[in-house]
Amino acid sequence: MQLNLRYDGSGTDAGLVMLGEDQFIAYPLGLCASTTSSCPGGDAGCAPFVAAGTNFDLTVTFVGWEPGPDPDICDNTTTPNYAEANLVITSTKLSPTGGNAGVITPTSYNHLVSLTGSNTVTMTESEVGVFTYTIDPPNYWGIYDLGTATTAAVGRFYPAKFSVSVSDHGNLAPNCAGTSSFTYSGDSMYWDAEPALTITALNSSDVVTENYTQAGYLKLTATDVYDGITAPTQDNTATGIAALPLPVVADMRTGTLTTASAGVMTYRFDTALDTLTYTRSSTAAVSPFTPDLTWTTSAVADSDGAAFT
Repeated sequence: MQLNLRYDGSGTDAGLVMLGEDQFIAYPLGLCASTTSSCPGGDAGCAPFVAAGTNFDLTVTFVGWEPGPDPDICDNTTTPNYAEANLVITSTKLSPTGGNAGVITPTSYNHLVSLTGSNTVTMTESEVGVFTYTIDPPNYWGIYDLGTATTAAVGRFYPAKFSVSVSDHGNLAPNCAGTSSFTYSGDSMYWDAEPALTITALNSSDVVTENYTQAGYLKLTATDVYDGITAPTQDNTATGIAALPLPVVADMRTGTLTTASAGVMTYRFDTALDTLTYTRSSTAAVSPFTPDLTWTTSAVADSDGAAFT
């Protein structure tokens, strides 16, 4: 900016004209950064914010100096004319203590002139957890250090979804073992080797959210999985005398959910209490056959709403 001064004399200075000019640089006192997240505890106890990998807004505001004590500059008058390129954005993971630091996009932005002095940056965070975000602008005119601004705790980020696959199809144990092992219709069978599912927590880009299995962040329970499993009511291929599928009764209990690796869980059917019985009837008098049964999963979700895909 340039300041121009002119003095026109009067009285004893009548006829005196004095001109002066000088240039100066006006720049912001500093900046503030915020989101709509409310996470006062800064840990897994915070309410869910957004799913990992999905958009959230980071607001950056530049402000001017105000006289007097100023412990919180964020309520100062804004500086709408401020504009600069390549402001750096970094993240710091507050929680969980271990795990993956996550990846953010973008890692920089250009601050544009704005009537409010604020710019909103659309961000994504790849991981589960609670984070802070720091804005570091370049020195103004290459000279004046404007400092940095860091958000309050942002989170809790949670998985966008789960993938599920069969890691063990399982085997039923025959009631009568020997040269020709078999089970009569009407007799209950137990698992010889129980089926197992591999469940993987993912962000919206299908990248594993490794922090999900850290303490406090795993919200999926064995009951959630069990409630979403539908047991078979008939054999897929075996038919009775009337050429109708053989009916079967599956008495299933809640299995176990354990952590297999970072972001990956294993659900195992209950090997001790699950039973499966082919209904005994006059139409079930058929030749020996190998069971062909299908369990399906649907509508499985954790308490944050992250669901099986």
